[in-house]
Amino acid sequence: METVDSLLAWSHYAGGHRGIALGFSPRTLAPANLFSFAHKVQYAKDKPIDDIVHDGRGQAFESALLTKAKCWEYEKEWRLVGDPMIHESIILGARANSAAFFDAEDLSEVRVGAKVSERERERLMDLLRTSGLKPRVIKASLHPSKYELVFSDLENAPSPRAEERSNGRS
Repeated sequence: METVDSLLAWSHYAGGHRGIALGFSPRTLAPANLFSFAHKVQYAKDKPIDDIVHDGRGQAFESALLTKAKCWEYEKEWRLVGDPMIHESIILGARANSAAFFDAEDLSEVRVGAKVSERERERLMDLLRTSGLKPRVIKASLHPSKYELVFSDLENAPSPRAEERSNGRS
């Protein structure tokens, strides 16, 4: 996704604000870099009508994988699609569930959902410390009077209990 401030996206994709979002700043887009296979999703009112069976490797393949309904446009989604003609993309596709799927040095920020527990935040920080990675860690909070998220560096973020008290809950 291009943006990380969407209340809907955090609700849909981050387990009701209990997940994290990873931000990357790729140093290079060489063929072996995961992000060189990222394609921007197109949003359309009508479904693609290309003939995928008869158009082996062209527009039909891409439109089938990279087109979503217009109502999802707020996501500003990108998808990773390997090209069978590029050997490196096949390797990356086969390792999609691997921890080594991206270059760890490209990780520039970690955004923590508004409802991530203190215990989970501590586990995340321990993981980052032991990995040696130093991305910026940013905490999301639900705005007390608006339907929006507020982001702050984790060091300055209030604990979940303090947020509950400020929202009139205990």
